Amino acid sequence: SRVRVVLERLRVGSQGRAVLIDAAGVEILMGGPSFPNAIAGEASISGTAWRVRLMAKEGEFLEPLARVQKWTLFLSFVVGVLLILWIVFQISVAVRPIASMAEGTKRLAAGDLDFRFNPSPILELQALGSAFNEMAGSLKQRNIQLETRITELSALREMDFAIMRTLDEESILRLCLKAVSAGLGFDRTQVELIADPGVTRNVH
Repeated sequence: SRVRVVLERLRVGSQGRAVLIDAAGVEILMGGPSFPNAIAGEASISGTAWRVRLMAKEGEFLEPLARVQKWTLFLSFVVGVLLILWIVFQISVAVRPIASMAEGTKRLAAGDLDFRFNPSPILELQALGSAFNEMAGSLKQRNIQLETRITELSALREMDFAIMRTLDEESILRLCLKAVSAGLGFDRTQVELIADPGVTRNVH
């Protein structure tokens, strides 16, 4: 009948049910099979004592909500993983300049005065790196000056040895006396050499 067709159209979901009820509450006509634990709602038909009751299975009615819940949990998990990865990346970016600074100080302590710190994105570390670079440059310059001075002194010492080998004993004594006289502030110095008993030489 036409009423049954209308009830079939009123079904909620693929397994829902629509029932026509009279004034005594007796089910007159129904569309779809009956099932327990249904979610139901009723509405009166205007101009009559009849009512229409619509029923749907609880699982089918709540299925979209369960689907939304699953997607919400999945998206929350994805966002949580991305957030953790972002935090780890930010920590590594912040720690990398500090690790580079520590490695640089080890190289400077080992004597690598040619090492220079690269500018750091962190202002405090950038100022510290500039100070270390200036210190390394100053130490390298002093080392160069010290090495130059040692080389000069070594050359002078070799020259002194060469001169001493070419002079006789008396000339060497005169040079020593001049050095002692200049160092002590004396105007004149004299040394008496006794080679044999009764033989004396004056050197001044």
